[in-house]
Amino acid sequence: MIISEKEIFDFKFKSKQFAPFDDSICNFVIHLSKTLFSNFDQRDHPDITTLAFFCRKANILNLKQEFYKSKKIRKPLGVIFHVPPNNIATNFAYSLIFSLLLGNTNIMRISNKLLENSGKLVRTIDGLMKKKYKKLYKNNFFVFYNKSHEINLKLNSICDGRMIWGSNETVKYFKKISTQPHTKDIFFYDRYSI
Repeated sequence: MIISEKEIFDFKFKSKQFAPFDDSICNFVIHLSKTLFSNFDQRDHPDITTLAFFCRKANILNLKQEFYKSKKIRKPLGVIFHVPPNNIATNFAYSLIFSLLLGNTNIMRISNKLLENSGKLVRTIDGLMKKKYKKLYKNNFFVFYNKSHEINLKLNSICDGRMIWGSNETVKYFKKISTQPHTKDIFFYDRYSI
């Protein structure tokens, strides 16, 4: 569900957890693969073609099988707040898909810069959920806003986990924001290659 900056403070975020690799989630991701292949020209959007290939049925069923063979905890964390990088157009989608497959509810921050690069992909994912996967649509949110301390305080106060991508300054900023005592964090700092 797409939520504008103006709606955030009055919006009541719902959280329904699913079992990891629930059939409805797997069906959505597989359906997304087909939708991406048909809605995006592969020559013009190789990054989205790669995403569609990742989401195909054989891969999702293989991930499900590997997950249940492992000794990992099989319970969703809850509400995950994602702050994806602006410079990689499909990164938010991978973050969302992995979290979805594990049964979590997701709040995905979409900045104006990311929206310029990924707007059609955001609308495609949101539209597919809205049209065919209502339970997922009502429990997964694309929140459009640029930097806003007040919005960050609200979203961080309700999350059970955070996945933050960005510069060292971005990560330091989010580390200073109070969360619930049980909130788990995954931070991706600046990376450099030589």
